[in-house]
Amino acid sequence: MSIIAPKAFISFASEDRERFALDFAARLRKCGVDARLDLWEIRTGESLIQKIFEMGVGYADVFIVVLSSLSVQLPWVRELDPGVVERMEKATRLMLVVIEECETPPALGHLWGAQFAAGATYDEELKRVVEVIFEEMRTKGLEDSALEMARPVSQLHPDLRRGDSLVLAALCAECVETGLLAFRPYLLMERLRAAGLSAVDIDASLKFLDELGFIKVSRANLGQVLLISVSTTVVHRYLGESRLRYKEEVNLMAGKIVNERALNDGVLRTATGLPEGVVRCILRFLESEGFVELLVIDKNAMFVKSVSARLRRLMG
Repeated sequence: MSIIAPKAFISFASEDRERFALDFAARLRKCGVDARLDLWEIRTGESLIQKIFEMGVGYADVFIVVLSSLSVQLPWVRELDPGVVERMEKATRLMLVVIEECETPPALGHLWGAQFAAGATYDEELKRVVEVIFEEMRTKGLEDSALEMARPVSQLHPDLRRGDSLVLAALCAECVETGLLAFRPYLLMERLRAAGLSAVDIDASLKFLDELGFIKVSRANLGQVLLISVSTTVVHRYLGESRLRYKEEVNLMAGKIVNERALNDGVLRTATGLPEGVVRCILRFLESEGFVELLVIDKNAMFVKSVSARLRRLMG
């Protein structure tokens, strides 16, 4: 059991308080879950959505919605349209707890639910709920560190979701680490799955990023990803957000090329003290902007073949 208790917010209709919610929360607490109950009781006429976005649903590892034949008839259930559910899922894990035979609201139909209705074994279902909650806390901890990695690219496009940003940032980091803008992504895929993304989520993000022109994905006939190429501009912006002195580093390299005739990646690494991958990515950027023309030999060495008059004037 974790020293830090996972938080679970439990939303329920006031009619289900005495007959289920109080005992359920007490049992969760005995299992080591910090179950929060009172703030999330929905009384007649109250808005669940207003509570959710005023009180910060994202502070919970799991948000549990208790469904019963009574609760599904109340107005707050109609507030849970697909758009609202999507907003909630970006902030936390949603889970259903069904305590009796009832019709699940359509917007919640895709969610995993524990069945406490007649015929179900209470202790077994409770155990499953607790396992899911602790697994979610573990995954969220992994994601927190991953989200910090995703930060440099999160503002590149307004439609990027958390998973898209994480995938794109991981691709950029791979470019910077290897100095290559195209690579086979097998080990990278494993790291993304370890960060909590499913294979389906990763593939969906790759397709979306490809449509945006941020990356180019080459696939086999059956759809397997063979090679991923990342846009030079995207890597440049990633470096600009992730390296505090990146602009100075670009200018330093340009100066070394023009004024000291440091014309290959090895000499530039020595002259600037920058990592190999950063040097190679900056050279690619300078080429994309028309400042230099590169000659690449077997992906192992990069030479500056020519320098533009514009760069010479800027650095002169």
